[in-house]
Amino acid sequence: MPNKIEIRELGISFVERRQRLRDNEHPVLSQGEAHWVFQGLNLEILTGNLVVILGPSGSGKSTLLRVMAGFIAPTSGEILIMDKKVTAPRPDYIFVYQEGGLLPWLTVEENIGLGVRQINDLEARRLLIENHLEMVELQGFGQLYPHELSGGMRQRAELARALILKPEILFLDEPFSGLDHLTRLKMREELLNLHLYIRKTIILVTHDIDEALQLADHIIVLGSRPAELRYNIHLQASHPRDLNDGNLAQIRKEIYYHLGVHYAL
Repeated sequence: MPNKIEIRELGISFVERRQRLRDNEHPVLSQGEAHWVFQGLNLEILTGNLVVILGPSGSGKSTLLRVMAGFIAPTSGEILIMDKKVTAPRPDYIFVYQEGGLLPWLTVEENIGLGVRQINDLEARRLLIENHLEMVELQGFGQLYPHELSGGMRQRAELARALILKPEILFLDEPFSGLDHLTRLKMREELLNLHLYIRKTIILVTHDIDEALQLADHIIVLGSRPAELRYNIHLQASHPRDLNDGNLAQIRKEIYYHLGVHYAL
């Protein structure tokens, strides 16, 4: 069985709905033209990698993530994960949203434990939750509510809630975009450490080129709509990475170039 995600001739389109007035001035909706996000996109991703998708706003990065996770059906083409066609969301593919999804009326501990409610052994469940709190450095904060945490702590709690389900693939849609600069740097480090620990596939959407260079095993750059694959590179540099290293600095320039920016250090 191939250890990869295969995107084959992927097409995604959304049909514009137009409002018009009939003679009696009652508005009705009519079908407009189709707007293509992707047409004929082909791509392979090796499982077990930390993959970062970059691209300008509106290029379809988040849409591609949702198609891979099974939340949006392709208009044409298909996606295969480990040789199985994606047709719907799966419990072992976990999606962490940009906005934050912790339930405000539950404590951090209760939020993290939502996915393991089926474990009847209360002590085993408690230890599992404690282990995941420790994994994201939130030990001692389990009884607090989300509003009592900082933005970075809430994001770590979301990661713990996702990881306790033992996902085969973790989809992250700009999870650090609302964080201040220093917290974001810390979260990058923690995500990288988690990836090195769990060795599962992580696919991350971001606008931040340095974030991609610091974290990724594989960087994918998309162009504007209909999106096309502009740049596709596997990084061999070990961690931690010096982004001023000659090879990484050159890759950074190439990414800026493919995003339409003539960037020079």
